[in-house]
Amino acid sequence: MGCYLADLFTERVSITLPERYLLRGRVAGNLVQQLSAPRAEYDVALDVNTKGYFGDVAERPSIALLRRGLKPPPNYDQIVRIDEVVPIPSIQEVLSRSSVRWQKPAPLVPEQISFGEFTERHKAIRATWHEALSLREEEYEGDLCVIKGFRPPQIGAIHAIKAHWVVSDAPSTLVMPTGTGKTETMLGVFVSADVDKLLVIVPSDQLRTQISEKFVTLGVLKKFGLLKEATLYPIVATLKRAPTSLEELDAIFGRAQVVVATMQSVSRLSVELKDRIASHVTHLFVDEAHHIGAATWKAFKTHFVRQKRLILQFTATPYRNDNKRVDGKFIFVYPLRRAREQHLFRPVRYIPVMESDSAQADLSIIREVGEALDRDLFKGLDHLAMARTSTIDRAQALLADYRKHLPRHVAELVHSKMPASQREDALRRLRSGAIRIIVCVDMLGEGFDLPRLKIAGLHDRHRSEAVTLQFIGRFTRAEAGLGDATVIAGVSLEDPKEWLNALYKEDADWNTLLETGSESRVEHQRRREELYTGLDADFEAIPVETVTPKLNTHVFRTHCDLWDPRALERIETPSVGLVEGPIINDELRLVMAGVPRHEDGLRWTRVKEPTNVVYNLVMAHWDQEKELLYVHSYPEDGLVIAVAKLLCGTNVELLQGEAVFRVLHGFRRVMLTNLGVKETQVKPIRFQLSTGIDITEQLELTVENRSRIKTNLFGSGYVDEPVCAGDDIDELQAGKRSIGCSTKGKIWSQEGTVSPDDWIRWCQSIGPKIADESINTEMVLRNVLRPKRQQDFPPGKIPISIDWPEGLSVSDEDRTDISFGEQPVPLSECELEISAFETGAPVRFRLRSTGLLAEFEADIRDGVATFRRRTDALVTITRGKRTRDILDLFREDPPAIRFTDGDMLIGADLASAPGDDKPLFDATKIEALSWDEVDITQESQGPLRHSGTVQYATIARLLAAEPPYDVIFDGDASGEVADVIAIRRQGRFLDVELYHCKFSSKDKPGARVGDLYEICGQAMKAVRWADPRSKFLQRLRRQEENRQKAGQQTRFIVGDRPMLDDWLSNRRDLVARFSMTLVQPGYSKAKAASEHLPILGSVQAYLHQTYNISLSFWSSP
Repeated sequence: MGCYLADLFTERVSITLPERYLLRGRVAGNLVQQLSAPRAEYDVALDVNTKGYFGDVAERPSIALLRRGLKPPPNYDQIVRIDEVVPIPSIQEVLSRSSVRWQKPAPLVPEQISFGEFTERHKAIRATWHEALSLREEEYEGDLCVIKGFRPPQIGAIHAIKAHWVVSDAPSTLVMPTGTGKTETMLGVFVSADVDKLLVIVPSDQLRTQISEKFVTLGVLKKFGLLKEATLYPIVATLKRAPTSLEELDAIFGRAQVVVATMQSVSRLSVELKDRIASHVTHLFVDEAHHIGAATWKAFKTHFVRQKRLILQFTATPYRNDNKRVDGKFIFVYPLRRAREQHLFRPVRYIPVMESDSAQADLSIIREVGEALDRDLFKGLDHLAMARTSTIDRAQALLADYRKHLPRHVAELVHSKMPASQREDALRRLRSGAIRIIVCVDMLGEGFDLPRLKIAGLHDRHRSEAVTLQFIGRFTRAEAGLGDATVIAGVSLEDPKEWLNALYKEDADWNTLLETGSESRVEHQRRREELYTGLDADFEAIPVETVTPKLNTHVFRTHCDLWDPRALERIETPSVGLVEGPIINDELRLVMAGVPRHEDGLRWTRVKEPTNVVYNLVMAHWDQEKELLYVHSYPEDGLVIAVAKLLCGTNVELLQGEAVFRVLHGFRRVMLTNLGVKETQVKPIRFQLSTGIDITEQLELTVENRSRIKTNLFGSGYVDEPVCAGDDIDELQAGKRSIGCSTKGKIWSQEGTVSPDDWIRWCQSIGPKIADESINTEMVLRNVLRPKRQQDFPPGKIPISIDWPEGLSVSDEDRTDISFGEQPVPLSECELEISAFETGAPVRFRLRSTGLLAEFEADIRDGVATFRRRTDALVTITRGKRTRDILDLFREDPPAIRFTDGDMLIGADLASAPGDDKPLFDATKIEALSWDEVDITQESQGPLRHSGTVQYATIARLLAAEPPYDVIFDGDASGEVADVIAIRRQGRFLDVELYHCKFSSKDKPGARVGDLYEICGQAMKAVRWADPRSKFLQRLRRQEENRQKAGQQTRFIVGDRPMLDDWLSNRRDLVARFSMTLVQPGYSKAKAASEHLPILGSVQAYLHQTYNISLSFWSSP
């Protein structure tokens, strides 16, 4: 046994040595370990030679760092094995490698220790945990953490768990957003509660490794001094190889205090082995519970419930990946907004990238990632970037793109199929800063955690929004000196915020964290926050932010000076109880509660229990100024009167009967889809529900026969609604909305679920109308469109426009194709047009796209609409996976044909414009302009911007306008919004002017009605772009993309694509106000014929009655 002589040159150095284990080895192929000392820093004097580094043997303990393959010296207490010897200044790089191991003292081998000895070891370890945990809370000065400790949600969760276990053995769930510290919460419960033996279930291999390491080291509990120094570490098993026998299972679970496994590894075990696991453990913790499918979890959980084991589920979102709610009682729910308030999360800068072409989208994301890295590094923030995609092939292609376009930043690839050593080396280099951009598949796994990773380029959306939610949650974590994160996401052009909306669906508070670059804070979001922050409490089991009531209410007139929302607590009876609330916002005079009603017993048994239970959301809002109380109860209405009397006294009056039809006041062009009528003078009273064209007959009968009474109706129409213009100022915007009412007092709409704040605003828009006795219900119903079935085509009517069925026009047009023979074209690039503006049947119309044309005709025979092809080529429509002849679509869902008098024909049903008088256009509003040097027979300027055309001259006038426009856009194309679109932005408003240009049929202006037909039809068809749900900005964007792909000049005369993209990104925060101008220099104002004014008048009336669009007319003098 020789002794290694020290070199003459000794150097004192601070080194970090790896963890030292008291016990470590494999049992049935699975690693079982107990830590003796954590990774720690040592200050030592070292000599170096070719064999290693050597401390002074006289020091205690003496230490040697010895190169592998050499015989260990006998006179050192501690020996660490290393790979190579380098100069002492570079020693830490060698010691940071994962291959570095302690050789002496050697850890004990688990399989060489008897079960009985392990039982005693477990007791000794737990004894050191007794009252060893301090629940000290971290403290901040500004954004700087000055005292390390538990975070508020961790402390709250630990107390909630222990409180729950005092009163119940039932499985329970904790909702804690990613980044709030679920793992440390587990550790805190593990060492401070009576947890004898624990099984931890995780969703992935990476998390299994990470959670195992946390339990081995006790995470920050030891690091922050939250556990006493004498506390021993637990014995932890990482289950990678599933046991195949009871003997193997006993060997693992008999030795370990904690076993960490994936659901995949244990769910495949036999029933006998699962039961044996449940008999071994006292507690079951499930991390990221939303990842486990409901059926898999239910089957596995049964084994533990049967043996009364305590079960805790931890999740960042209450919904599983299979969209089913995580089960178990929700004993602790920590909202995101609290995480922001308590310094746990910081905002994330969100940058959407909108490109229909995936290759172009990738390049745009790469450019944004590079700019974000450059910006942050310039600020002194040592940030790293991650590019995420969905497949390995995509990742490899993206790596090449990143290296090509961002050569200044080193990029590397990691994925699950590469060797583990190669992957670990790439991640080590990423942590060291040698790599600046990491390209990966599926976000490096949920368990990956690197605080400096602050920039993400999401090239593909993850199939699970819950995973995306977790990933972004890691980016939001606050840490001193790290700055804020940036997320760049490729999004759909059709819905630029679909990615955000998916996150909002998971947790609505994401919009308090994600900074979308909007110039002004969204007013409805501010109001929403005021509602939630003004509540005096939260629901216990249901996050109040997830409450989304239907739009329905009963309206009561009140006679009280004050209301008593607390009185809702007294609603409880033997059949009615409270499960949630009441919770109250005093400022908004809102109360909400969850109320179960015990209904009849089960119909398939004679036992009295259990009973059917309906859980109702009950909400009420009192408008003190107008003395109106609104009560919502869903899904059952039976509680509304009792609730109203509790809140505002027994003398409340339900507004019912004929008064409810006043809710239609202000609606225009109402089309009813349901009408209920009862005959009161016939016994027994008969009730009749009418739909479709039968409604017209029933409405007329109720006027003629007073014994026939309307009981309920439902339909849709156009109504002006308030939108915020900033500073709490509301302006009106027209929209198409549904409305229903019943003489029993219920008012409803089918606009979907909303927030409680939206419900209040909706109530305030309808209640005053019902209470207004000056509104005549008969006059209100006079504005209802009354379609009548035609046996033959109506005579004397001239068709002016034809448009796609509404169900098709509001669908995703770019995912619907029209095929002319074998040539498919997106529906958005096709146009339906009237071919002949003439009276009589049939109506001839055409379907047109660039270079393609198909002719059709429509007629009515014996009360049935008929459609026929006038050209030979087959035209088909493909929606999703279904392809069919377009004639079948026309027959099933007919297009809308509008006439010069304002009437509309859908199939064989003719709906006349409301009102008896046909409107006239005011001839004085025709603006006569000079068209010198313009060939009025030439309409389009084309991609080359030909001067002397009607469109070019129109654009020239707009360029000279004051104030200048932000955007002037050449929209001339099939499926256009308009020939020219001019937009000014004013705060939250986009003032959109649509210019429809048409060439003159002759070279001299005159008063030719033929010059009006087509341009008037274009205006009526363009109305749909004013719908707040329309996609007119997306249409402009796609037109520009197509123009650029063709290598032609941009469509932007003023403005550019980045400006349009900014509006698209924030379009839900913007309000568009439309106006239209008809440009026809072939029509002379001086020669205008009086018989033409009704045509212009019907167009003007239609634009006004739908979306309050003003109409102008540019003509020749």
